[in-house]
Amino acid sequence: MTLIIYFVIIITSLILGLIFLYVILIPIYLARLITKSVGNKLKPNAKIILVDNDKKRIVFKHNSAALMPGKYSMWFLNSTGHAQIGEIISQNKKTVTRKLLAINFGNLYKIKRVRINGWWFAEPNYLNIPYHNVDIVTNLGLAPAWLFPANSNRWAILIHGHSSNRKECLRAVSVMHQNGYNVLIISFRNDGEAPYSADGRSHLGATEWQDMVAAYNFLKNKTKF
Repeated sequence: MTLIIYFVIIITSLILGLIFLYVILIPIYLARLITKSVGNKLKPNAKIILVDNDKKRIVFKHNSAALMPGKYSMWFLNSTGHAQIGEIISQNKKTVTRKLLAINFGNLYKIKRVRINGWWFAEPNYLNIPYHNVDIVTNLGLAPAWLFPANSNRWAILIHGHSSNRKECLRAVSVMHQNGYNVLIISFRNDGEAPYSADGRSHLGATEWQDMVAAYNFLKNKTKF
């Protein structure tokens, strides 16, 4: 009888331990993982097999990133280079061949792992639209921003997404500018360009809104750019 009681206690303890693990520890781990600041570090999602600049094509190992339809940015590790790729030319079970549209900077022939994403423009000067480098005064320090003037009283403040940076917003500038909007692309805390907070973590908007307000105040207090 005593052995049965001990056995029940042990099983109950194990079950309670598993419940604690799933209910408490795993959500804490996931929350910390989501809010971890990655700055400008883009994780690779594709592997290059072959680069043929003469035929303007690039061959990737077959995976979901290489199979995405459309035109994309392709970033080298640590943002050491950037290229632009086009539609899929062919594919089989092992590889995906796409159009190689441009190598903007960096040595693509020495790279094997890259990040394919939809940013498209690597730098603001690629847009051929006049812009200024400006600094936004935040409660953590100066946050760099790009300002594209359009000689109007209409403004758009563009904000990049989580685990990203302001280059992500460049793809929207041309459309906004053509429709008469002045555009301000800001950086914000813990994104790798703006100042870091004490914990260096993303707060998913709970504190980042202060940098948005600072950008608004910057525009409100400026009379000429």
